Amino acid sequence: MNYKFIINPNSGTRKKTLKLIDKIDRRLKAAGHDCDFNYTAGPGDATGLARRAAGDNFDIIVAVGGDGTVNETAAGLTGTDSALAIIPMGSGNGIARSLEIPLGIDRNLALLSDPGFDRIDCGEINGKYFFGISGIGFDARIGLKFQHFGLRGPIPYFIIGVKEFLRYVPQKITIVSDDRKVDTNPLILAIANTNQYGNGAMIAPMADPRDGRFDICILNRVSFARSVSILRKLFTGTIDKSENYDHFRTGDLIITSAEKKIVAHLDGEPHVFKGDLRIRLHPGALMVVTGRGSEINKKAMS
Repeated sequence: MNYKFIINPNSGTRKKTLKLIDKIDRRLKAAGHDCDFNYTAGPGDATGLARRAAGDNFDIIVAVGGDGTVNETAAGLTGTDSALAIIPMGSGNGIARSLEIPLGIDRNLALLSDPGFDRIDCGEINGKYFFGISGIGFDARIGLKFQHFGLRGPIPYFIIGVKEFLRYVPQKITIVSDDRKVDTNPLILAIANTNQYGNGAMIAPMADPRDGRFDICILNRVSFARSVSILRKLFTGTIDKSENYDHFRTGDLIITSAEKKIVAHLDGEPHVFKGDLRIRLHPGALMVVTGRGSEINKKAMS
């Protein structure tokens, strides 16, 4: 098979990246595969590289980076016959974890040497794709603040989170789908294709990226003291048992607000949208390389 690797050089040190490329090259060539490598130079670059690779008939395009790199690479492959693979190099790796893709490089390369394939759904908001989770509310606001903060890492993120939680005023929005209309002021509204944000924080424990439905998860405002319990439930996969949590499944939907703009994140990357959000589901639009023993492949083979 022919592999195109799209590498975000900011996901690790140059020395670490060069060692990784050498290891990839040796392992996959030993298995009889051909490899080609490209680096991204800036935002959006991975989408163009992936689209060209699919046009050049590469069998597998591998995103080497975090969820942002995965999102951009997948956006260039949606609707094609080329498969997305992931070597997770980010801080959360939510999409990789949801697809049960190994985080360790040796297990990951073993999977790439003998890949299993499946198709998953993807979402689109006003022309922009997401493959894991999109969200409106507190998490999107933190993402936007963090993007402009200048420092990276868990400590700045935590500081921003605490400050924003104490002063955040939920935005009133209306959700309209084929079978319902919901008016809500959510702390968090997640439009989930997969089950988690990353690092095991499961906002939609029941989500399946192959079922042709979004899982709409509404987390209502809670006190700062109660937020500790909510956070624990996120990481134990029991958030759906909380009395502050509402959930339903749907296909395409529209989200409106009386305010002029809506801040939303797509796979963790914040965007500011003007006007309504028109959210479309594209069933089976993306071919992916997943672990052969994963729940996704078990369902595909049953």
